[in-house]
Amino acid sequence: KRPDNNLSSHLFLYEGVMEAYGKSFTVLSMISEQHDTLSICMWLKRWLKCGVKIPKMVVSDQSLALMSALVQSFTQYDSLENYLITCFQIIMNTNSNNL
Repeated sequence: KRPDNNLSSHLFLYEGVMEAYGKSFTVLSMISEQHDTLSICMWLKRWLKCGVKIPKMVVSDQSLALMSALVQSFTQYDSLENYLITCFQIIMNTNSNNL
């Protein structure tokens, strides 16, 4: 329940996990009623403002909100679509000025 006694909607747990020396541990986490790109992206960007380095590799499920937020937070691309187009062009070895 919320403080105003209304029931909350679904709760989502987001966790960033890191592995070092064969051990896994949580480096950031968020519980939210929101499951949208903007909320996740703001959370990740706040984490980056703490001075941490952008991860070299990220593994996630296939949630569009999560994948979009990861791309917008950790790459130079403004959308998942632009990122995927560039990846496709690289794989297909096509010429692009956006690379």
